[in-house]
Amino acid sequence: FFKHYLQGYEGIFAPKKSSPCTKIGKEMGKAMLPDGVAIFYKSKSFKTIFSRLYGVSEKEKVDVAAAVVHLRRSQTGHSDMNDLIVVCTHLKSAKDMEGEVQRLKQIQYLASEMLQYQEKVEQEIRKYIPIFIGCDLNAPPKDTKGFPPFTYASIVDDKLFKNLLQTYKEKNSKNAQSINLNMKLYQKTYNKLRFTSAYKSLLGSEPKYTTWKKRKGGEDKHTIDYLFFQHFKGVVVTSVLNIPDERTVNRESLLPGWEYPSDHFAIMASFEF
Repeated sequence: FFKHYLQGYEGIFAPKKSSPCTKIGKEMGKAMLPDGVAIFYKSKSFKTIFSRLYGVSEKEKVDVAAAVVHLRRSQTGHSDMNDLIVVCTHLKSAKDMEGEVQRLKQIQYLASEMLQYQEKVEQEIRKYIPIFIGCDLNAPPKDTKGFPPFTYASIVDDKLFKNLLQTYKEKNSKNAQSINLNMKLYQKTYNKLRFTSAYKSLLGSEPKYTTWKKRKGGEDKHTIDYLFFQHFKGVVVTSVLNIPDERTVNRESLLPGWEYPSDHFAIMASFEF
């Protein structure tokens, strides 16, 4: 099935060490492949300069599923920038404060790794190499689950992140979930990476939801999927894929269903640089 539709593409895949798919398979007595994160690209248009998988080794400082690939256009001449770095990640799923603290730890680790590699290769070729991130953060852009949106804010809004952090510590001085963050390292990576959200940049806000499913406690409907890019490095978002309107979603099944085989809606953006 996938080979047919992915003809002409190459890709990398980082399986999760602790995958729900393999756990369910064991419960059913069947061998099931792990889920994870993947990046695919047209092999005629790009060649791989570097790639790395995170979360597949026990030696990682932070356990996070992520794939990183540095691509170069096969045919140069489109612009001064022919290189780009693509990152895909899937963060901790628990929708509580403990989960948010872990997600913050995961994204800050990846941010420092991205910056370290980007600075190295930009110095070598003396050109901008923009980073693009496609991710399931499992983190909302605002407080909808009873915990501050630390993860989202730490990526796109430094002022908001610091205000949230200060307010949280003041209100929970005695019983606060420990947030051990190297603020000096955070500030360095934020200032030098300065990511922008594709959807918010073009539409003025994030989608109302990117997942909508049924859970034991009721419906679970929120925004947790994002596309981030570096506008200050000369990248412009030109279009995004609209999320299906509420009226088009089957309210009996929600996601996944026959219309949408995933428990998340697809997000997509076009960029120019």
